[in-house]
Amino acid sequence: MRKRKTVIKLMTLMLVALMSLGCATKLKSIQSGAQIYAKNKQGYLLLNVDTNIDIYKIRIYGRKNFELTKEDLRVGSNYMLLPMAPGDYRLSRIIIETHQGRGYVNLTESLWQFTVRPNSIGYIGHMEIETSFWKTTGKYKMINRSTKALEYLQDHHLQLLNKYGVRYRGPGEDDFFEVVGVSRPQTVDNKKGQQK
Repeated sequence: MRKRKTVIKLMTLMLVALMSLGCATKLKSIQSGAQIYAKNKQGYLLLNVDTNIDIYKIRIYGRKNFELTKEDLRVGSNYMLLPMAPGDYRLSRIIIETHQGRGYVNLTESLWQFTVRPNSIGYIGHMEIETSFWKTTGKYKMINRSTKALEYLQDHHLQLLNKYGVRYRGPGEDDFFEVVGVSRPQTVDNKKGQQK
C-alpha cells in the first residue's frame, strides 16, 4: 500500500512537471500604429523572421516561456514588435509543420540569447530560416540589420519609438541606435548595480 501511494505521488509530480513545461504564453505582434498602453516595467522585443516556409511556432524560454505563433511566421519577411516581461531569454526551438508531421530544430548556441529591459525596445536581429518543406535541416542565422529595423519602427511604431527608444540587444555589440540618437539613456538599478 505504501509503495502504491509513493508511485501515485511520483506520477502526479511528473505530470505536473510535464504540464508546466508545456505552458507558454502566446505572443502576438503589435499591429502597425496601434495605440499602446504599456504595463509598468514592460519591455518590447523587436525581431524579424525571414523564412522560405511557413513556421508553426518558435519557442522562447526564460523567466517566462513564450511562443511566437504561425500567424506571425508566414513565408517572407515578418517584423514583430512583442510586449514581454523584462528578463533574460533564449530563442530555443523552431517547430515546422511538414507533410510527415511536425519537426523541430533546437537552438542551443549563445547567439540566440537576448535580454528584454523594462520600458525599452530591444532589437535582437533578423532571423533567417532557409529550409525545405519536408526537412528541419537547413540554414538558421541571426543577422544584425539595425538600419532596416529603425526604418520599420519609424514607419510602423513611431509613437513607441519616440517614447521608449530602441537599443540593440542581439549577439555582439552595435551602437548604431545610439549614434543616430534613437536610444534612451540606460538607468542603473542601485540595488543591483546593473544597467536597465
